[in-house]
Amino acid sequence: MFLKKKKDEINKATYLKYSCGYHIMEKWIRIKQQRKCLSYFFEDNNISDLAIYGMAELGELLCTELKDTAIKVRCGIDRRLSDKKDCSVNVVHFKDTEEYKDVQAIVVTPFQYFDEIEAQISQFTDAYIISLEDIIDYFM
Repeated sequence: MFLKKKKDEINKATYLKYSCGYHIMEKWIRIKQQRKCLSYFFEDNNISDLAIYGMAELGELLCTELKDTAIKVRCGIDRRLSDKKDCSVNVVHFKDTEEYKDVQAIVVTPFQYFDEIEAQISQFTDAYIISLEDIIDYFM
């Protein structure tokens, strides 16, 4: 019974991750179809220097989108560094605060866990902590 319950919890978490990811990607594609870039959000809010928390697929896509813009991605932040060897920016553990403590903003890509992540990293920085979902919704 315990193992079945644990499996069901994992399935729900996986479903939540992919379901949320699907919906955010659908909106992101619509933004791209309108020939807009997520960098406009940062420009409109006078943010030119940031870090990205969560360097899985969405973090890498955001990093790529901002690559040739005026927005500087100083580093990625992630809990699992061993998975992030091929990232286009330096990726640090969230406890390595020296790398990101003075950025203007930190974008949280695993937005379904935003509240937990914000509580953790707000202890280490005065940066704006913004959900990728909020950035996407800015354009909707």
